[in-house]
Amino acid sequence: MTFALRDYQVRAIDQAREHVRAGRTAPLLVSPTGSGKTAIGIEFARLHIERGGRVLWLAHRVELIEQAYDTARARGVSVGAIGAAVTRPRDPEASLQVAMLPTLVARGQLPAATMAIVDEAHHAVAPEYFGVVTHYPFRVGLTATPERQDGRGLGHAFDALVVVSTIRKLTDAGHLVPCDVVAPPRRLRNGTIAQSPLVAYRLHCEGRRTIVFAQHVAAAEEYYGEFRMAGVRVGLVTGEMPPVDRTFVLAEYKAGRLDVLVNVNVLTEGFDDPPTSACILARGCGSAGVYLQIVGRILRTAPGKADAVLIDLRGVTHDPDIGRPDIDRHYSLDGKGIRSTETDTLRFCQICGNAMDLTAPKCLACGWELDAEQASPTVANVMMKKLARDFLVNDDGDKRAARLGKWLREAKAKGHKPGAALYKFRACYGAMPSPALISRAWKETA
Repeated sequence: MTFALRDYQVRAIDQAREHVRAGRTAPLLVSPTGSGKTAIGIEFARLHIERGGRVLWLAHRVELIEQAYDTARARGVSVGAIGAAVTRPRDPEASLQVAMLPTLVARGQLPAATMAIVDEAHHAVAPEYFGVVTHYPFRVGLTATPERQDGRGLGHAFDALVVVSTIRKLTDAGHLVPCDVVAPPRRLRNGTIAQSPLVAYRLHCEGRRTIVFAQHVAAAEEYYGEFRMAGVRVGLVTGEMPPVDRTFVLAEYKAGRLDVLVNVNVLTEGFDDPPTSACILARGCGSAGVYLQIVGRILRTAPGKADAVLIDLRGVTHDPDIGRPDIDRHYSLDGKGIRSTETDTLRFCQICGNAMDLTAPKCLACGWELDAEQASPTVANVMMKKLARDFLVNDDGDKRAARLGKWLREAKAKGHKPGAALYKFRACYGAMPSPALISRAWKETA
């Protein structure tokens, strides 16, 4: 059974297969959150099964396994599940098996397969899983952030790199929503935020479904209390909560009965709620990978959603290694996995600015440690400002008309009113299109 893929997804599969034909048997596909990595992986599996192969899908979280299972079933691929906590049924005879890595490690299992697909590959190559992953010489990795926790690339597990697409390209094509960034004029000192999350919410994103990322549990509980005292419908999720309580809070948020969700290291990955359009970053980001995973929570498209907003209370977007979500990035299997320029090989101390090697646990000049924050951050009461979307503001009339025409066509195809395209235009350019521009754009749809 065949199914439609986007053009960039088809190109990525073709490029990966070219690498395999050239003798590289472990390609890594890099693509942003929301770009359809699961669909790419399932199509890879389908093509391999068509040729008589057997595929093992590996992931470290239940949500990822069940998402892959459901996608495979929807595409007509025979699939079975392996995992102690997985609710999807087993089918040992199916040509595609989706398996929890922790379960395979605990049971000492290595299911028979001629190809492995490694989801969220930056986690799947952790030391506890590495032996399982590398047991399968023909493997395909999928990730939005191709770096280990120390910032280095994944060349120890993969031998070829395919960049599927970028946030900028997907935004330009309408597959992700544009993102405004509101930040202080500079990066703030460790342990300091520009405004309290509640004040930032009131000023910059009230009315939007919002996720707050806190540095640690004590800070998260403080923010949660402030939102509640202000009458905001808010929920709190942390890794210390019983799973049943965490599941209940997430369900309440997805059902629209909560407007704000405060969390600590729970929603960084694996949580999808497309209507969510605001993120309040009340913590630092030790790497571009963590930052991109966080921002990815708000970039998915949804009916009536024209844009997203990132409230950067620490000013981490001023770090050249992190920057705006849509800046051009370079990916590598060797050395640093993600960097904003080819020459960027260091990170810098957030206190004194001293250059630090990626593996250094603390700054040799002043003693600052990357994970030293324990007390709730100090609120500096710094004025925040919106950063311009530099890749759109310079568009000329022809480009704006062409982009509006594409959005009008998409709105029509989806059964939406033309106003949806007009509001998307306003979200990107800061004003509604002129009647003359609308007339030109309509011609693009003819």
